[in-house]
Amino acid sequence: MASDTVTTEGIAAPLRRRRVLLGRVLLALVLVAGVVVSWRWFANPNSLDPYYGDVESAPLTIGQPLYADTLVGPNPSSDGTGPTSTALTIDSVTPVIEENTAHADITFLMCVRNSGNLGIGVQVDGLAKSCTRTDAFTGPTDLNLGFSTGQIVAVVTAHQSGVIHIAGYVVTYHQGIRRGSQLTGAGMTFTASG
Repeated sequence: MASDTVTTEGIAAPLRRRRVLLGRVLLALVLVAGVVVSWRWFANPNSLDPYYGDVESAPLTIGQPLYADTLVGPNPSSDGTGPTSTALTIDSVTPVIEENTAHADITFLMCVRNSGNLGIGVQVDGLAKSCTRTDAFTGPTDLNLGFSTGQIVAVVTAHQSGVIHIAGYVVTYHQGIRRGSQLTGAGMTFTASG
């Protein structure tokens, strides 16, 4: 005759397996969440200001370089008390060109700011009034990026009459092990004539 008694060992073993399984599932979820948060921190530092939109337009003389502040700067905290400068290695700067009927060339300079000028804006007579030193951007460059320390300057040279519209800049950079790529800066429209 079969016994209808149930021992505590018979109940405890499946219950223990369920608890172990539940513990493993919870541990796996915590690990996955940690990896996702870590990857987001690593790959998206958001060290730069967001894109401003269109802010400037200026005339451009064919064949004469125009120097324009890209307005690429450090990202302040949400309360506005964030950094006024941030040390980055700029890997690449790519203009987002929406129109270029002027067949303009765009290159970039890294400007080490002097203490006397608050803004670069748009200049046609060089950067001596604003920068103590300028270096052509040719690849990864360390820059203490800030409106009073170091700035990225676009050099725009038109080759025929027409319009060039730059809708910001995609800047790829890194800070230590963190890497980022952001649309930033300001949109500018230049009209070139003879």
